[in-house]
Amino acid sequence: MDGTKGQAIEYQFIARPDSAKELLFYKWPDTKIKFLSVVTVQPDEQALFVDKGELAGYLPQGQHRLDGPGIPLLQGKIDEFTGGKVLLGELYFVSTREFANRSFGGSMGQINDPDSEMMVGMQVLGDYAFRATDPGKLLLQLLGTRRPLDNIEVQTLISGHLLFVLRSLVNLQITENEWPVLKVTSGAHNLAIEQKLVPAVNERLADYGLEVTRIQDFNLSIDRADAVQLKELYQRKARTKLAEGDAYQRMAEAEAMLGAAEGLKNSGGTGGGMGNVADFAGIGIGLGVGMKVADKMTGGKLLGDGAPAPQLATPAPAPATQPASDALVSCPACGASVHAGAFCSACGAPLSPPAGSAPEAG
Repeated sequence: MDGTKGQAIEYQFIARPDSAKELLFYKWPDTKIKFLSVVTVQPDEQALFVDKGELAGYLPQGQHRLDGPGIPLLQGKIDEFTGGKVLLGELYFVSTREFANRSFGGSMGQINDPDSEMMVGMQVLGDYAFRATDPGKLLLQLLGTRRPLDNIEVQTLISGHLLFVLRSLVNLQITENEWPVLKVTSGAHNLAIEQKLVPAVNERLADYGLEVTRIQDFNLSIDRADAVQLKELYQRKARTKLAEGDAYQRMAEAEAMLGAAEGLKNSGGTGGGMGNVADFAGIGIGLGVGMKVADKMTGGKLLGDGAPAPQLATPAPAPATQPASDALVSCPACGASVHAGAFCSACGAPLSPPAGSAPEAG
């Protein structure tokens, strides 16, 4: 059989070699297969016979003896010029198992963020798994009757469809449902996106006998420069919204009350004079703010709707010092200093009345 014993054994037992186990598609190198050879098909693959560019049939998993009558697809494929010893045709092995950890990614284009109204550039990077669902379609529609050395062509096809569909889905959700870009890139919508992505991609891959079994992971991100600008816009917007809200006003009033209380504590040990005027005014302002806050908390019952804050009363001035009633006078008769009265307590002589006093009525 073609010369050597080694060659005879090679042609009698046909199977995918170990070096080609990771290939989706493997073509048996010889188009002249010896009659009565045994073809071994692994559980995760199919063997296809192609004759003159058309699919003649396939062999399922197991061992198959190419003996013509036992395999109907071989009828008419035996070369008459070899005395019935050679089958004409091409034999292909196509894996039907899942191929995992295949990468895809690329630019998502420019997308308008609905919250900031800023155009940002996005990209995606992820992993997926796929398998062949119809080896005959895969062979005839994509690979053809040649001998590919790797899976690059198939993976490039799938990655392109994944990127196209994902770009359409994400842009649609951001545009019509106003998904914020930062929320999309956070991964919050990844599960919802995947549930729509896989069926849509498989609808496009069906013509090639392929399907994506699952998306293992994917990450949507913003271009670095756009991400910095977008975060700054969100921060400014948040600060503006805070300043316009009631919460910010309440916070400002609370800070004023704390400042007034601190001023009151600091002024407690100081002396009199103009140095206390500023502290006193600060206390009055703090109390006024405090009354307003309390009025808000009581629903306007403390001051009444529209009532002004109470003003602090000005302290009343101290009364003038009264002259003492027991002043001493000099007696004109004896010169002694005695208490003012009608007569001198020393000599009994009458005393003169104090200067400026009215004379007693006679």
